[in-house]
Amino acid sequence: MSQSDFQTAGVRYVASEIERMGDSLSLSESVVKQALRIYHQIIEEDITYSRLDDLSATCVYATVRLHQDCGATFRDVAGEARIKDKRLQTVSTRILNEAGVPLPPPRPEITLKRTAEELPIDEEMDILLDIVDSLSGRLENLAPTTIAASTIFAGQYLNDCSYELTQSKVSDVVGPSEVTIRTEYTKILRHIYHETEYTIENHRFEDAEHGIAVLKSEFDLSPAVVAEAKSVLEGHSELVDENSSTEAGVCAAVLEANQRVDDNHPDLTRDDLTDIISVTNHTINEYREVLR
Repeated sequence: MSQSDFQTAGVRYVASEIERMGDSLSLSESVVKQALRIYHQIIEEDITYSRLDDLSATCVYATVRLHQDCGATFRDVAGEARIKDKRLQTVSTRILNEAGVPLPPPRPEITLKRTAEELPIDEEMDILLDIVDSLSGRLENLAPTTIAASTIFAGQYLNDCSYELTQSKVSDVVGPSEVTIRTEYTKILRHIYHETEYTIENHRFEDAEHGIAVLKSEFDLSPAVVAEAKSVLEGHSELVDENSSTEAGVCAAVLEANQRVDDNHPDLTRDDLTDIISVTNHTINEYREVLR
């Protein structure tokens, strides 16, 4: 093939790949055309690349980012592209920067709307969108998917919401790990409690004092146990704050109090505590070791 024939074949291949991915992702004709325009812009800038598949995937991803309401995400594009997602992330960043194609940051509200089809949150969508909007400017260091996932998980503990979801299910659908969701959703619950009109169910803890009060009511704790639990928490307040796990800290403090208070010892099992506080046995063991 001559150089001219090779370039023509390359243009045709990339165009066909963009159209193929556009069809698979159900992108509108206008969105596909913009992906083709971005491809021509990259070619005109004479940017180096090693694979034609890099270009086609990059152009579709760029267009999806520019049209965040089109219903497709990075994960969707990576699933249709003929390159691995890690490579797509690397090459698209370089190529688009060199081509001067600015991309807007992903918006967590778009992720929320997309997940409504896979998670039972459609009826509570307005509430979740309102919470995400109230978080604007407060969590710039978090990825939009993390904000969306943590808000979804936190939302089920509001009196105005009726769905139930595990961290594992939210992680599978939205993307962030269970550890990330578990770390961030407590921050969002505290924000909701202090900054919005929404109320939190009684078995969730806004702060350590509220946690002790809930446990006292749920398990009929004696004054001696309550006093001991408060003492333990006061002595380890920095531990609770640093881990954003007030409920886990309260749980461990109560268990520690059970070991140290002889009179009116409450008959608490691990299942009792994990049901009320929504932490794992591993978390309880971890805090027990720290608080010994």
